[in-house]
Amino acid sequence: MPRPPHAAPPSRMRRIRLRRSARIAPRGAREARRGGAITMAGVVIVAHAPLASSLLSCATHVFGTVSDVVAYDVGADDDPGKTLDAVRNRIAAVDRGEGVLVLTDVVGATPSNQADKAAHLANDAGIPTSVVAGTNLPMLLRALTNRHLPLDETVQRVLDGGAHAILEMEAPPTRFARPLGGDARGPEGKPTPARPAAAPPQGGGSSGPAKPDPRRPE
Repeated sequence: MPRPPHAAPPSRMRRIRLRRSARIAPRGAREARRGGAITMAGVVIVAHAPLASSLLSCATHVFGTVSDVVAYDVGADDDPGKTLDAVRNRIAAVDRGEGVLVLTDVVGATPSNQADKAAHLANDAGIPTSVVAGTNLPMLLRALTNRHLPLDETVQRVLDGGAHAILEMEAPPTRFARPLGGDARGPEGKPTPARPAAAPPQGGGSSGPAKPDPRRPE
């Protein structure tokens, strides 16, 4: 059957598909598909409700279903002991022998405090566990795409990803912005005169008549 003239050659289409899969899938997952026994660090997200589950939802929107990644939302009235037990249970559930990364939101708040306690208990129990606070979505995505690495390297890449993702974006110019010292065109194309600069108040900026300067002779 002849190939339509607009279709790409089969070999080129295959290369495109391979490049797309290489961008999306973590390296460990690609090696696992080739038959290697690759294990990755587990991830537990602990944050004020509903941030933890929302971050996980965003991650599944990007990557689809992710294994050994769970979220725990801490409610405003939750007992700290309940939160501690819940985080400990989730750390144990996602551990596959490569350690667990706990991502939390605000340093010093209940979620991070209980996550830190749970991590210490997990380390005492033989589960390497690290906690990173200040989590945002870029940090979570970095964690998911680098958790095939040793846990300490994963932590460093997560920190780098969070720092690099926080920046001020340059805003586009306003459509009808008034240039300094000139005129701008309004919505109907008519020139709008520039507003004259206000004269500085006399007498050091105070209201009322200007006071004479004692150093200046009358």
